[in-house]
Amino acid sequence: MVEVTVYNFSKLLPTISQLIKDSCFVSIDTEFTGSAIDYVHSMNLFDTMEERFNKLKSLAQHFLICQIGLSAFIKDQRANTYVTHTYNFHLFPSVCGLHDRRFSMQASNVEFLRKHNFDFNKVCCYDDAQDSVPE
Repeated sequence: MVEVTVYNFSKLLPTISQLIKDSCFVSIDTEFTGSAIDYVHSMNLFDTMEERFNKLKSLAQHFLICQIGLSAFIKDQRANTYVTHTYNFHLFPSVCGLHDRRFSMQASNVEFLRKHNFDFNKVCCYDDAQDSVPE
């Protein structure tokens, strides 16, 4: 898995773009700082694609998407298997002129992320020394 940050994004973008083009399919996962505004916005197995999209859109307006995981699956025809290339994008809003985004954190989501070893320092306090990408 490759960690993508503001420091290595430009360098990795051509590779990621090509992997997406070459892939049979991709998988995307998001981590939010909250998961439910109220019962109406909670996810349901019977949601249509439009309902799920609208619920996620509403979440993104209240909570921060702090990480996006992207996996590209490429078929290895000789071995009849898939090779997976996974990238984690750590996200944090920046101030742009007068636009200074506010967001909420939900205690249960922060607890979940902590229990699963989510590193909040990679989102808020990225260190240049960690900017190493395997070749």
